[in-house]
Amino acid sequence: MSTDNYAPVFPVPVHRLEDDAWKSGYMLSDDSQEEIYGVLNGLGEALEHHDSEIVRVQATLKQLMEQRKEYVQRISKLKAAVAPHKKLPSEILSKIFKLCSPSPLCISAKPSHSKHDVDNPSSIFSLPMAVCSRWRQIATSSRELWDNVRIVYPPCKTTVESWTTKIEETTSMARTVISRGTRSLFIRVDTPPVALGVSLPEESEPLRKLIIPFSQQLTHIQLMSSMSHLSSFLQSSSPLFPALESLTFCGRDGITLPFHLPTTSPEFIMFKQSPNLKVFKLDLMYLDFVDSLSPDTLYLPWAQLTELSFTNTWIYVETAHSIISRCTSLVTCWFCILFNESAQIVSSSLPMIVHRRLQSLTISSTSGSPNVTACFLQSLMLPSLNSFAITDRHVDDSLPAFTSLITRSKTALHRFSASQAQISASILNPLLELTEDLEDLVIPRATISISMLERMAQGVVLPKLTTMDCTINCSPRSLESFMDAVERVGAENSQAVPLQVASARYPLTERHYKAPRWPQANQRFKKLFEKLQWEGRSISLKD
Repeated sequence: MSTDNYAPVFPVPVHRLEDDAWKSGYMLSDDSQEEIYGVLNGLGEALEHHDSEIVRVQATLKQLMEQRKEYVQRISKLKAAVAPHKKLPSEILSKIFKLCSPSPLCISAKPSHSKHDVDNPSSIFSLPMAVCSRWRQIATSSRELWDNVRIVYPPCKTTVESWTTKIEETTSMARTVISRGTRSLFIRVDTPPVALGVSLPEESEPLRKLIIPFSQQLTHIQLMSSMSHLSSFLQSSSPLFPALESLTFCGRDGITLPFHLPTTSPEFIMFKQSPNLKVFKLDLMYLDFVDSLSPDTLYLPWAQLTELSFTNTWIYVETAHSIISRCTSLVTCWFCILFNESAQIVSSSLPMIVHRRLQSLTISSTSGSPNVTACFLQSLMLPSLNSFAITDRHVDDSLPAFTSLITRSKTALHRFSASQAQISASILNPLLELTEDLEDLVIPRATISISMLERMAQGVVLPKLTTMDCTINCSPRSLESFMDAVERVGAENSQAVPLQVASARYPLTERHYKAPRWPQANQRFKKLFEKLQWEGRSISLKD
């Protein structure tokens, strides 16, 4: 109601002398005083009436405010009752939750600045599970939300007691999450540094608590910790892992106490009963393990593995042969190989191993004599091999053995990579002549000669090559030959295909810019670059 239209319910007329009679120099007559007293009495009665009216109105206003609050609450509830999401089936809500949830779901004891931070364990239960009981029930029963979990335990920076408490709290939280159907699990445990001289109490050891009770459901396990911690876990009795498909160990002894695996007793029996294990990866980053790592100490279903990677994990030549001979289903393999000086084994004494399924092989080895890679390759026959990579810096002694491997295996190699090596032409050219099915060539530090580039341009060599990364001589003629090879200029082989991606190291010097043919070669390169870019292909030069 507007105050402009308000009319007093108990009006008192204004006396004609009210504006002046209150002044100190104004004297009232007896009759005027009587009139003023009458006005005062009327105003007092009106004031009492207004006070009582205000009390009544305030009580009414309070009732109105309470009724309004009740109506607002009822409207909110009724709107929620008819909200569109109430009609969504549980399956749709589960998919929405999956799209909104992080993957992997992270659990750690790191301090969080937000209650919804995924690094804060409490946030796992806040979204979307804190909305309502129905949402919580749907989220809890939706295994996809908890399918991929990453658990990072805090490092020990204060007292061991405080650290152990955090370990136990994180483990309890993780067990609750994993019980909802987790299949892919990553666990990182940083053990105390050497200065503290302590280890994790057995009753607080998280790996046993998080893996053994859920061995029936886990399909992918990745563990990152010190080898001393991993070894303690792997000595446990072996449960059945019927669903396990991949297993990764990352040892990090650089951050904890030194560890040497005993050679007298088998250690790795935890995952012996894994009938569906296909992928095994080991990354230890130190050499203490080399004397003990073999199929006789590492209990795995070797015959069924399809992918095997020993990255930064050094093994002897005879151990690599033993592993590859047992892995009859192997398709992809990565070995880091050392020569066993105490065994005095030479390549001629190693039996020939025929592996008919291996398609991709990557080798890292140490330099020295005898050549470890050559010793390993000379005893292999790999008819299905289509991809080979070597990470060594010096490969001139080992590539002839690989060339012989291709010849006796009659393999159709599709990819070759030697990303760190400078290869002499006398070693590289026979290999390129032999690999007519090669599609991907990665030798960024190896120089391809002009004569070889010309043969590539004619389609005589590497007619199926589509990707090339190499070094070329610093001359206009070499650049011209490189561009001819990319476009297959003058190709005599009808099966020769133009390259899709070509990159070359081409160090330019001031003398190079002054070469007579440089302007023409440079102009052609610019035009070719634009042409290939338009066609969805690429060519590049790197200094």
